[in-house]
Amino acid sequence: MTREDRKYVLGFGAVCGVFGIACGIVVAIVALPNTDYRYFFVPAGVGAFLTGAFNWWLFIARKSKLSVGRGILAGALAGIGGQYICWLLLLWGTWTAWKLGLYSTTSVGDPLNALWGAAMFTAFSLFLMGWITVPGGAILGASFAALQRRLQARPANG
Repeated sequence: MTREDRKYVLGFGAVCGVFGIACGIVVAIVALPNTDYRYFFVPAGVGAFLTGAFNWWLFIARKSKLSVGRGILAGALAGIGGQYICWLLLLWGTWTAWKLGLYSTTSVGDPLNALWGAAMFTAFSLFLMGWITVPGGAILGASFAALQRRLQARPANG
């Protein structure tokens, strides 16, 4: 992978991360007056960044096949996969806080059970937020692919 490919992979991850943060803020606002979701934007942003960057690498940078269709696919899958990673990070973070004595409850489950627990939360979350995250990711992917194509077609200043 070239330096330029890396730049676009991280760039799409950053765009997805900002979108994930925005969606996490929406979830926190909708969940009011329950304040348990007040920091939901953190794992939402991290999950979106990781899945966005991975999908851009997998579908575009690795094969060097840039197209708007592949951008749509990478973005839509980031909108789905980002939710699983978000819930996994949230469950692992809660377990870590409980182990460190920062979370006062009897038990929050263990990290291994978080793997299937995150899948269950993701199924429910896709029902509630998937109608925003999947098309939003697809639109971001299409836009980013078009932007990358335009930037790569521009002659270098030199």
